Amino acid sequence: MDIRGIGNASYEQIHAEVQYGAKFVQYTYVISFVVLTLRLKSDVFFIPRGQSGFSEGILYSFISLIFGWWGFPFGLIATPIHIIMNCVGGTNVTANVMRQLYAEASVSYARVQQFEQAYAQQVPYGAYTQQSRALPPGQGY
Repeated sequence: MDIRGIGNASYEQIHAEVQYGAKFVQYTYVISFVVLTLRLKSDVFFIPRGQSGFSEGILYSFISLIFGWWGFPFGLIATPIHIIMNCVGGTNVTANVMRQLYAEASVSYARVQQFEQAYAQQVPYGAYTQQSRALPPGQGY
């Protein structure tokens, strides 16, 4: 999942920001070709607390404004709807994104634990001898 605006923040940092009012939004835009109208979604944007997200949505509203009207009848109907949705801040997808980030963080944490357990079960450093690393007779390089 592409999320713009979070950089390399950990799940805990993102969760703390969301608890204090940050959100994830997605913008929609319309492109029409006579009888074909496509309704597309942007990447997910991280909007810090206190910001509206209006500035990120302007690009997608502009795309709809230029390319959305040319489909009949759905281009004429969908274009103003999506422009208004983008101007009021996009679609809030915070719950879905946090659910997915939590799942990814849980999988990463489980992998780290598996690695640490496997590493702890290895033979302690210095226990290898020259004899234990030697190849069996007749199996040289």
